[in-house]
Amino acid sequence: LSDADLRFAHANAVQLDGAILRKARLDQADLQGAHLEGVDLAGARLEGANLSQARLEHATFTGASLVGAQ
Repeated sequence: LSDADLRFAHANAVQLDGAILRKARLDQADLQGAHLEGVDLAGARLEGANLSQARLEHATFTGASLVGAQ
């Protein structure tokens, strides 16, 4: 899913453990309760994304933009 355009996606409680989402666009995505353990989000945009209650253990955010994410 590298470079995927997932802006405004509704993915509540989605299971993406170990996924590669490098440079993916997840602006304004609703990822509440998502399982993102070990996900590679290097260079991804998550501006304004809802990450409340998301599981982010061992996720990589190198160079990711999280402006306004909650």
